[in-house]
Amino acid sequence: MRFWKSAVFYSLIAIMLLVSVGMDYVQKKEMEEDLKNTSGPPPAIGSQAPEFNVMNKDKAVISSNELYEKNTLIVSWDINCSPSIEMLRKLDNYIKTQDTGNINIIPINTENTSMQIEKFFSGEQIDLPIFTDNKKSAKWAFKVTVHPSIYIIDDQGLILHRQTGFSDVIMESIINILNAADN
Repeated sequence: MRFWKSAVFYSLIAIMLLVSVGMDYVQKKEMEEDLKNTSGPPPAIGSQAPEFNVMNKDKAVISSNELYEKNTLIVSWDINCSPSIEMLRKLDNYIKTQDTGNINIIPINTENTSMQIEKFFSGEQIDLPIFTDNKKSAKWAFKVTVHPSIYIIDDQGLILHRQTGFSDVIMESIINILNAADN
């Protein structure tokens, strides 16, 4: 009887090791693919914005071409990134206090589900639209390696501004660019 208990125990250990190795392999492949697709320079200011697809909270796929009908601010962000969260709070406040009818604000999250984001936004009292990029279409198109990554795109689809990181000075600059593009 003792032999069988030991055999079962060691068999379970072997299975757990194999599963762990398999998971490490999958994660490594995903990281390599991500690194390959985000290497190189991001799209240049003045160039045509790249095409990508994101999903809204209703799980409808939205093409980037549908977003560029007006000036658009794209923010690639992550729930675990403090500067991203601070920026989203300030953008939310900006939308609530300014007339932004001619500006699309598109926060794109590549790491979390729309349910996680909705719960997070609810807790933070943020009323921004929810877009997810679980297939990394936007992340790879814009070569995003840092959060937040910010792009301002005009109504013709041209990149007016790009920025990584966040501070009050950056926010002021973004608002000035958006206001100038809106006039």
